[in-house]
Amino acid sequence: MLEAATQQYWLTALISFLACEALYHASHFCINKTATSLKATDRATLALKVVNIVHAAISGPVAFYFLFLQGDPDVDHAVQRAWSLDAAFAPALFSAHIAANQALSLTCWTVGFMLWDLYRIDTWAKSGHGEKKLLIVHHVLSILVWPLASLHRVAGPFLLHFEYTELSSPFLQLRWVTQLFFGRGSRADKMMSALFALSFFLVRSTNVHVVLHAAFYSRQYSLALHPELPVHVRLIGAVTAGLPALLNLFWTLQILKMGKKMLFPKPKRAKTN
Repeated sequence: MLEAATQQYWLTALISFLACEALYHASHFCINKTATSLKATDRATLALKVVNIVHAAISGPVAFYFLFLQGDPDVDHAVQRAWSLDAAFAPALFSAHIAANQALSLTCWTVGFMLWDLYRIDTWAKSGHGEKKLLIVHHVLSILVWPLASLHRVAGPFLLHFEYTELSSPFLQLRWVTQLFFGRGSRADKMMSALFALSFFLVRSTNVHVVLHAAFYSRQYSLALHPELPVHVRLIGAVTAGLPALLNLFWTLQILKMGKKMLFPKPKRAKTN
C-alpha cells in the first residue's frame, strides 16, 4: 500500500488531469460554436491554449503568494538568503524542509496538468522539432522529479520558484492566439510579443543567477550535508535542480534574438522581373 501522502498526491494529480480534460472539452465545444472560420486543428489547439492559460494563471500566482506574501518566516528568510547569494545557507534550501507543505500542495496539480498536456500532444501548436522535443523532456522530467522531491519534503523553494515562473506563460499562449486571429507580424502580435518578452525577463531572466547559485552551493549530492536523504534523492536533485534555470537562460537568448528581428528587420529584397 502507498503511504497516505503519496495516495493523496496522485489522487490530486488525477483530479487535475480530469479537470483539464473537462475544461478542454468545454472550451472546444464553445470554440466550435463561435470560431467556425478557423480550421479544425486550430480550434483544437485554441482549446488546449485555454487550459494552458488557466493553469498558468492559477499556479503562478499561488506560488508567488507562497514565496512572497504568505508570511511564513522560514520561507521569507530563505528567499532573503537566496537573493543575497548566501552560499552557506544554500544547502538548507534543499534539505531543511523549507516550504515543503506549500510545494506538496501545489506541485501535484501541475504534475496532473503536465500529464494531461502530454496526453493531448496531438493538439500542440506547430513548432520546431527541437522545441517540441525540449518541451516533452521538460514535462517528463518534471513528472518524474517533482513528486519525488515533494514527497521527500526537499527542494521546496526550488519547486515553488519553478511554479512561480509560470506567471509569464499566459503571455506566451496569448501570443499564439494573437497570431492566429491577427496574423504574424501584425501590430497586435508585436504588442503581445513585447508583453511576453517583458514578463519573461521579469519573472525568469532576472533570477537565473540566484537559482544557479543556490543549485550549485546546495550540493545535493553531499552525504555530509544531507545525511538523512536517500542516495537517489540526492543524486536526482544534484542533476536536475539547476536545469530549469539553464533552460530559462537558453530561452532568454532566444527572446533576445526575437527582439532583434523585430527591432531590426532585414530589408526585403527587391523583386526581379
